[in-house]
Amino acid sequence: MSERSSGSSSPDAPPRAAAIVVAGGSGRRMGDAAGVRKQYLEIDGESVLLRAVRPFVAHPGIAEVVVVLPAADLADPPRWLLGLPVLRVAGGAERGDSVWNGLAALSPGIDTVLVHDGARPFVTREVIDRVLARAPEGGAVAAVPAIDTLKEVDGEGRVVATVDRARIWQAQTPQGFPVATLRAAYEQARRAGWRGTDDASLCERCGVPVVVVEGSRDNLKITTPADLPVARAIAARLRAGHGEGISAGKLTRPENSMPMTEERSSDPTTTFNLLFVCTGNTCRSPMAEAVARAELERRGWRHVQVASAGSAAEAGSSAAPEAVTVGARRGLDLGRHRSQLLTPELVDWADLVLAMSPSHLGAVARLGGEGRMALLGDFAVEEGMPGAPVPDPLGGDEPVYEETISELDRLIGAMMDRLAPILHP
Repeated sequence: MSERSSGSSSPDAPPRAAAIVVAGGSGRRMGDAAGVRKQYLEIDGESVLLRAVRPFVAHPGIAEVVVVLPAADLADPPRWLLGLPVLRVAGGAERGDSVWNGLAALSPGIDTVLVHDGARPFVTREVIDRVLARAPEGGAVAAVPAIDTLKEVDGEGRVVATVDRARIWQAQTPQGFPVATLRAAYEQARRAGWRGTDDASLCERCGVPVVVVEGSRDNLKITTPADLPVARAIAARLRAGHGEGISAGKLTRPENSMPMTEERSSDPTTTFNLLFVCTGNTCRSPMAEAVARAELERRGWRHVQVASAGSAAEAGSSAAPEAVTVGARRGLDLGRHRSQLLTPELVDWADLVLAMSPSHLGAVARLGGEGRMALLGDFAVEEGMPGAPVPDPLGGDEPVYEETISELDRLIGAMMDRLAPILHP
């Protein structure tokens, strides 16, 4: 079952290339209390899905756009979608089923198809061009080179080998193929019961030559709630007219709102500001700040500033002695930390506020940080269960603090990996 919007392309020009934008999943975990699906959430006043669809509608080389929606939404789609020249199709139980339904809806004259995730709102004309140019050769995948050192580990977590990252690329969408090739791959996958992680993996399994083309580090896929403030930061930079990568533009806050200590820069053109929040700013958030500083130094991201605060902090308090001790074992200096109360000025200074627990998110939201905040634990999870709060070690002994700082180390590493598209210099 499908429906074509009233603005459909003229049949006079025979179509050759088409795009399938897949947004057939429920995405409920990303939604708000009202149950809004993630593809309908707004970034800078526009829905994620609209941002994903529009570049294909506007592209002169794309003659037809198919948008795959949850079946329940087909009869009553978003109003903004009704005015676009797209064909609306019901999705299936799995992503592959949704792509299959999209393929079935293509016009007979289409010979090349690009498949794009509806949760990637920042695809550009240039990326589409590159995929279109190579797709007829068999398959083309937008991708970016791996940034960080990669380790292969066994089932116990022991390192087996360090992977040569020069040969590792992170796949994105769009992914383009001759229509007949992708249909044949899906037909064979359905017969054999294969389930690929993306469309290219099915074609590869059938022996189809697939190449990577340069994608974009801004081409983020929104998967968990932690991705939304990252996406909003990208949108803010793009709206300001800056290029790709955080170093191409300055995400600044007012000069008089920047937290000032002897360790923090007074330069109002700081490119990105991270703020960690807990309750008293003596345990979790100062440990997180110290761990983040060390990780930023390791990665060479010196353009990122870090601070911490507490929603009920007594200003000027020292870090807990146990925090100072476990930090020192890792080469982290928490001895000079002095707590500060979370204020509207601090929240306004931050490009991204990372909370230790949901109650801290509420405090940040009340001070105007909604849209730029996330639970730190959300960065370490995929779609499924929400991230857990960081355990509060207050009142515990050193082993308890050691467990907390180890968890912070894991979560902050995952957070940095997720932020790499906009923070990598």
